[in-house]
Amino acid sequence: MQYADLPRQIDLTRLGGESRDYVGGLAGEGMTKLGALVEDVTAIEATIEVAYLPDQERFAVRGDCSAQVSVLCERCLEPMRQQIDGRFDVLSVDRPQEADQLPADQAVVEAPRGQLDIATLIEDELILGLPVVPRHEDTACDGGQRHFGPDNEPLPKALSPFAALGALRSDSNGSE
Repeated sequence: MQYADLPRQIDLTRLGGESRDYVGGLAGEGMTKLGALVEDVTAIEATIEVAYLPDQERFAVRGDCSAQVSVLCERCLEPMRQQIDGRFDVLSVDRPQEADQLPADQAVVEAPRGQLDIATLIEDELILGLPVVPRHEDTACDGGQRHFGPDNEPLPKALSPFAALGALRSDSNGSE
């Protein structure tokens, strides 16, 4: 098992009943779905184990993947580097109808005529690993967006949204 570029597809029919391990990287340029969600994709790495299950007459595909991406921080709207990771454990099926014969909680990947698209599997797992709201660890990363006045002007005192309720409560206590 050596580190190399991963194949974008694996022909499962050529593996026969053998297990095979793959370790390597993929280019991020061909990952259009992931590329649409992030600013930049670099350093995609994966470890994949393809094992034949003779009792089910299909292949199990297990692995881990990771990538360095650049996303926009939702606080300051500046790009930031983010490490995303994914893990998968799926069974290959030739057609989607074959998945109906498997347990409902079993994840499957479609491999028509034994052609397993590794790049799409890894891309989908990395998309699932993206943060819902990307932001810097530093909570003070506001990019200067919180104060809209001149630089030397003090920040306005924020009024409590419940101040009016407090005034009503004090009025009702005084009238009793």
